[in-house]
Amino acid sequence: MRFEIGSHFEFDNSVDVLRGSCIQWLPSQYNLQYTFSGRAAIELAIIDIKEEHNINSVYMPSYCCNTMVQPFLDNDIKVNFYEVSFDKENGIKYNIDTNINCDIFFAISYFGIEQYGHDSLLKELKKKKVIILEDITHSLLNDQPNTEYSDYCIASLRKWFPVATGGFVAKQKSEFIVKPSINSNSLTHSKILAMKEKMNYLRGENIDKESFLTSMTEFEQKLGNKDYRYEIDSFSKKILEYIDIELIKTKRRRNFQVLYEGIKDLEFINMLIPNFNLHNNTPLFLPLIMEGTKKRDELRTFLIKHKIYCPIHWPKAECNSSSISLSEISLVCDQRYSETDMNYFVDLIKDWHDSVYKEY
Repeated sequence: MRFEIGSHFEFDNSVDVLRGSCIQWLPSQYNLQYTFSGRAAIELAIIDIKEEHNINSVYMPSYCCNTMVQPFLDNDIKVNFYEVSFDKENGIKYNIDTNINCDIFFAISYFGIEQYGHDSLLKELKKKKVIILEDITHSLLNDQPNTEYSDYCIASLRKWFPVATGGFVAKQKSEFIVKPSINSNSLTHSKILAMKEKMNYLRGENIDKESFLTSMTEFEQKLGNKDYRYEIDSFSKKILEYIDIELIKTKRRRNFQVLYEGIKDLEFINMLIPNFNLHNNTPLFLPLIMEGTKKRDELRTFLIKHKIYCPIHWPKAECNSSSISLSEISLVCDQRYSETDMNYFVDLIKDWHDSVYKEY
């Protein structure tokens, strides 16, 4: 067996011995459509909204990625941003202009552990006939993943599960006017093969790592922009039907707790979300704010040397003006790993911390 933490999901053949749950764990909005990706889910929501409303502008968080913004730009919708920043005492801080004119308000809570506290704002926006589009990717496995005021909820499923494609849109009050209709099975063979190769690589087989990583990257580059017309592939749909959601929740919460308890008192490190509730919420990652970009990058490089691959949400881009991106790193705590893995992870971070601390 080879040891790694993070990076792309490998193929998970454990679903072959489980029995379907009919995807009952997804939000119970009136209607739901599966899409090729999270980006396609946003676009489907936009296209559906435009069938019934005249849409000119959206109000979005400054802390986001390009793929969240691009569908609006592609549909000639003006994008305005509200500032999202970090406060050491309270965590994520929002600066929302309640007087701004917008047709869509884009809501999001972060990393599955943030207590989203804008229900009163959303209620007021609803009175003004603003459409609430909520991205619940990060809060997907929370006991209450979405607010009651959302007209549409969207999510990327690939952030959580070993699937080749997958997003969804949930619509509150009526049937979708437009729906995905193009079968995507023929497009996903290379991604599924790469996921299987990674699984065999981790099992110790003589597999070229660069080969499957290249295949995964090429898949994202070629197919990441497939639009709302493309369906989720049948392989990924099967995974979602058979996967053990409660076990995933348990593992993620436990792994998060081990990481948090192990590093919470270290110098140079702050919790991006210091106040959280693991009883009802399921973490996507454990997000940290390091004291400066340099220390963040040094820690990330150190972890990579030990085959632990932690992403940054999100690398600085034109659409992302939040200062959070400059020093954030997301520690991996997903269901692929055990408490033993997390304790090893903690020990490595402590080793790095001790070596850095000696310099000061």
